[in-house]
Amino acid sequence: ACGSRRLRDDVLRYRRLHRGINAFNDSIEGLDEAVAEHVRIMDALADRDAEAARRAMVDHVHEWQVYFVRRFDR
Repeated sequence: ACGSRRLRDDVLRYRRLHRGINAFNDSIEGLDEAVAEHVRIMDALADRDAEAARRAMVDHVHEWQVYFVRRFDR
């Protein structure tokens, strides 16, 4: 939507990676938590609360990294 080809390519690359990682998720609790994190991000954006959105996104990315390391560090 912003017109940046580089940003578009980065988002598409991330989406492909994310779909691949999610294919390994075998825990409904993990999926429930990811949905809750996304809801917190979207709620903050809807409220136009930039700081809350930033914190929610940082928390979400951190949790994703923790999951990724735990899942593939075997």
